[in-house]
Amino acid sequence: MSEDKKFVVVLNKSYDLTRLVSGLGHVTAGLVASLNDRTSDLSLVEYKSADGEVYPWISDWPFIILRGGGGQIQTFRTNLRFHSLPCVAYIDTMLEGGSEAQQAATASKSSDQIIPLAVSTFGERSVIDEMTKKFSLWR
Repeated sequence: MSEDKKFVVVLNKSYDLTRLVSGLGHVTAGLVASLNDRTSDLSLVEYKSADGEVYPWISDWPFIILRGGGGQIQTFRTNLRFHSLPCVAYIDTMLEGGSEAQQAATASKSSDQIIPLAVSTFGERSVIDEMTKKFSLWR
């Protein structure tokens, strides 16, 4: 592996974990889809048990979950976009109703009114570490 990479998701500490788990799933699925043309970068491997059972599609790279406030997460998202790193966000307008209602709720707000609940990225560890040093690990 040529450069050291990692997955990172930052969750908004102001929200209940039951709300955030759905967001974690959504931003992870979206992030992997956004990297479709870079799947070799993900370093996906198979784990095999002694009896031959296969556990595929696990990345060699770490998957780190951090916590922070809404303003910090919004700044993180802005920095990811500035550095042209992949960025997927789960936002407060996605909490109620189905997809159509959520899209309408999002369209009714300006970006400064939207609260991020989860933001995910993948990329070079040193670049991401610089942007995430003020966050703490999710515990």
